[in-house]
Amino acid sequence: MAFQIGWFAGLGKHVMMRKCWAKALRFWLCLAICVVLPPEAHTANLADSDLPKLGLIAWCHPFFRASSEVIWGYAEQPAPVGDLLSSYHIAFEIENNDARTFKMPLISSYFLTKSGMLQIISMDELDEIKPGQKFIYHVDTGQGYFEQSKPSELFVTLAGAAYRSGLPDIFECHKSEKTPIQLQKARVLPNVAGVLPLNLAKGEWRRISMVPTPVIRKERPQFSVYLYYPDVRGFIDADREQLPAQTLGSLFKIIGIEDGNSKIHQMRETSP
Repeated sequence: MAFQIGWFAGLGKHVMMRKCWAKALRFWLCLAICVVLPPEAHTANLADSDLPKLGLIAWCHPFFRASSEVIWGYAEQPAPVGDLLSSYHIAFEIENNDARTFKMPLISSYFLTKSGMLQIISMDELDEIKPGQKFIYHVDTGQGYFEQSKPSELFVTLAGAAYRSGLPDIFECHKSEKTPIQLQKARVLPNVAGVLPLNLAKGEWRRISMVPTPVIRKERPQFSVYLYYPDVRGFIDADREQLPAQTLGSLFKIIGIEDGNSKIHQMRETSP
């Protein structure tokens, strides 16, 4: 009996020793992997849900500011730019708060009115935004879009995040060089599913304006395209937003301009 007890005790010690060695082997193997692989190996293949951490603040300002040359494009012969004094001129400052460098994201702004919604999709020719770097998008609502009703609310989407805010009175924006716009995280966005934007090249701008409305705005290295929806069907979850294809050709097609710049009447204006 004593022999059997000793044999079982020895077997138990042997099993425990094997478990301990296995745990130790796994520990040292993991440690070796962490030491051998460079940090980039853990961040090279990021999931789509690993969105960049970008800060966003906004303000409105007077139209005439020190800036580079601006070119407006219209589907039909443009009217004088004087009417732009009654439009919103907004700056969106983006800051890369991430430790990584990203391709410059586009920003989409939605100006909601009682009679419809203006969407401005802005993109940039810069290749990337580096950690700690700041960049400012200039978004102008242009002439004619708000003749029937003024915008009551602003929505913004940037790199998977959605924001919303009320808008200051337009005259307040022209009084100060920097009137803050208080952006808050948004859970919803205006729903235009099934609503076609106006075909501006076929003169549908006449449904909302007395003068031709702009279809593009260039301010190097920035480029904005304008879409106007005559109807909004409530709201949709922000994570279900579907932007049009991010190519200029597809955006031009939506507003009826098949041949890009060759069908656009351009008007150049410079700040004094």
